[in-house]
Amino acid sequence: MPHPIFRGEIENTPLIVSVWIRSLEDVEETIELWTNDLTKDEFWWIAGQDLNPIGGLINHIGGASKRLLQYAQGKKLDETKKPTAAQKMIVQDISPELVLAKFKNDLDFIKKELLRFDDDDLNTSHNIASYQTKIKAAFILQHLVEHAQLYVGQIILVKKLIRN
Repeated sequence: MPHPIFRGEIENTPLIVSVWIRSLEDVEETIELWTNDLTKDEFWWIAGQDLNPIGGLINHIGGASKRLLQYAQGKKLDETKKPTAAQKMIVQDISPELVLAKFKNDLDFIKKELLRFDDDDLNTSHNIASYQTKIKAAFILQHLVEHAQLYVGQIILVKKLIRN
């Protein structure tokens, strides 16, 4: 199967939405590739102070991506229930399979929701309470993809540290 970017446009979808979905497919496939042989201990291993385990990074990508999607849809979020980055990164007694299954479900949901966006939706501005600003949905969704890719890079680095 070709790299997600080479799979091309998704029919009846704005071009930029196709790009974002293909980029999220790349995130998902890269995480699968770099985590498929990790033990539970490796999955939750912390390389050092202020560094995060792979399981926590995956939890963070899924949760933050869903929250960013909700912002882009103009949904009100209860900021008091928003978990901190430290809360999402904490080592948990959860199998890698369960974390990865939840992550896959989160990304599948996000990709389906992205298909609902049209050009008018992408140009609509929404308030993001924690930043006290309005921003167009397209910028929020671009950040969603960039944020996920940034954390994939951290996952790759942690895996290399584990195996060296």
